[in-house]
Amino acid sequence: MTTTDRPPPHAVTSFLAGLVEAGAFLTVGATVAGFFGGVAWWLDLFAHFRMQYAVCLLVAVAVLALARRRVAAVVSGVALAANAAVLLPLWLPAEPSAAHPAGTPLRVMTVNALISNAEHDRVLAHIRASQPDVVFLAELGPELAARLPELATDYPHQQPNLRGLAWWT
Repeated sequence: MTTTDRPPPHAVTSFLAGLVEAGAFLTVGATVAGFFGGVAWWLDLFAHFRMQYAVCLLVAVAVLALARRRVAAVVSGVALAANAAVLLPLWLPAEPSAAHPAGTPLRVMTVNALISNAEHDRVLAHIRASQPDVVFLAELGPELAARLPELATDYPHQQPNLRGLAWWT
């Protein structure tokens, strides 16, 4: 191949910029589709990739601006801003509101009781000592399940031994 057979460098960069522009407009379309999730369930699937859209659009805005494709860069920038508007509240720390006042935290305990475990007294003593608000037991054997009514005074709401699982509140 001689130098005259090669495409000029601006043609290659123009082609690559065109690919980025096409990808950017697909991403803009996906961004817009995500906002119409209430119209059709399948449009809501596009709302799950906002972070990926934002990264792709950030790269596209930079490349398109360097390639002097201003309209495509501005449209991509607007879609980037729309995605950022959805994402930023998820990254900022939440302040307690009147609807969700800071109060006593809920204490949850999960115990893998191990069906072959014979130390039922230790399991019950640990639950009592920890004083959780909710207790969830997995791999609950019949011997330990028979002892769980001992917790009924501390945990009146219960679902004992549901196929090896139990919860108490």
